[in-house]
Parts: sequence; C-alpha cells; structure tokens
Amino acid sequence: MLDMKKTKFGIMILLFVGGCVTKQERSFDIVEYPSPVLLRECENVAIGDTEASLIFRELEKKLYEDESCVGLAAPQIGVSKKIVVIDIKEGGNHLYRLINPKIASHSKEMSFSPEGCASMPGVYANVLRYNSVIVEYMDHNFQTQSVKANGLLAFCLQHEIDHLHGKMFIDRLSASERAQIVKKYEKSHSLAKQKVKNQ
Repeated sequence: MLDMKKTKFGIMILLFVGGCVTKQERSFDIVEYPSPVLLRECENVAIGDTEASLIFRELEKKLYEDESCVGLAAPQIGVSKKIVVIDIKEGGNHLYRLINPKIASHSKEMSFSPEGCASMPGVYANVLRYNSVIVEYMDHNFQTQSVKANGLLAFCLQHEIDHLHGKMFIDRLSASERAQIVKKYEKSHSLAKQKVKNQ
C-alpha cells in the first residue's frame, strides 16, 4: 500500500531435468507502473496450489523490509495470482495472508484514504474508500475465513484487492487528478533512472 524500497530476492527451486535434480534461481522484484501485470485481472488460486506458499514467503519478506509498507499483492512481484499479505502494524504485528479475497459487503459511509503504492513510488493521493468492509478469503492453509475491517485495515484491504483486478489507486481518482499523478510519477521516475545511469 505504501512505498517501499525496490529490492531483489532469489529463491532456489528444485527442478527435475533428465531425471536429475537441479537448482534454478528465481528472482522477485517489485514491479512498477505501467507494467502489464499490474493492469490485468489476476487468476484465482486453486486449493492446494503448491506455489502459494512460495509467493507468500516473498511477499512477507518485502512487507517487513520497510516499516511503512502495510500491504502487498502478488502482481506487485510479477505473479498474476490472487494472493495478498497485509499487516497494518498497529499494536504489534498481525499478518493477514489472503487467497482469492473478495469484498462480501461494505458500509454506505465512505472516507478519503491517503494512499501511495510500492509499484508507483514517490506519489500519493487521497482515495475515496468504504469505511468498513467484510472480506471473505482463504488463508494460507486454504481454509475459508472472513474478516470485518474498519479504518486503515479496511482501506488497505480495498487497495490490495484492487490490485488483483488490475486496478491501481490512481484509477479511483478523477481524470484530471489521475493525469496529474501520472505526470508527476513519470517525471520523478525518469529522473531516478537518469541518476542511476549517471552513477
């Protein structure tokens, strides 16, 4: 939900090649706008999907690397599956691992939520969100769960679930606000790339 530093993690995956076990390193980077994986509907996760634990592990590493980060979705590390991790870090850590989350109901009342995104670093906007939501999902053990959330947790759930449907927080803004944010992001992104290039 909030900005976090771009990092790279490698994990070792065992592959059977010609009857022998070999190791292949797969890297997960934070994917940045306008990468296509951020702009399309993610796949539902099947019960027993063996890749789910791996995706959770990588998302959790990134979530706790930066204290300001409170949520991440699988497409943000380039995986088009409906998996989310959230920890709003209020009153101690409470990690939510969500598979195929969906908003079952929501309040009529709405408020503005100040939001940024790890996939669009350096820009922020006030986004109109429901004050409270009930979200149904499967946990990391593929057990059906639900959570009733208010305030920051509710806002974060809505933000991350949007990611699973190819939406970013800027898509909740007016056309003029969105254009302004995109322009600011593209300018800062271009300057950052140029700075790295010149180093």
